[in-house]
Amino acid sequence: MSTPTLQAIQEVFCWSRNPMEVRRLTARKEEIYRQLLGDRTPLIPSGVRQLMEVLGKHQVFSSPAHQSASPLQQLWSMLC
Repeated sequence: MSTPTLQAIQEVFCWSRNPMEVRRLTARKEEIYRQLLGDRTPLIPSGVRQLMEVLGKHQVFSSPAHQSASPLQQLWSMLC
């Protein structure tokens, strides 16, 4: 489970502070993401991998994010 996802659930969305519940929500988020992704691999724009390596080398905390209406719309339709 990714630390940024755990932190987002606890600190950004304030859904829960209970460690077991946060792990359950994180696991469910990953499950939904993999269902939406299907057999496709995520597209990583050129230069992003190198940027992440440089940030990691300098111990800069970072969290990749993706902004797109399509996956959110799919997620919304699955939940409603």
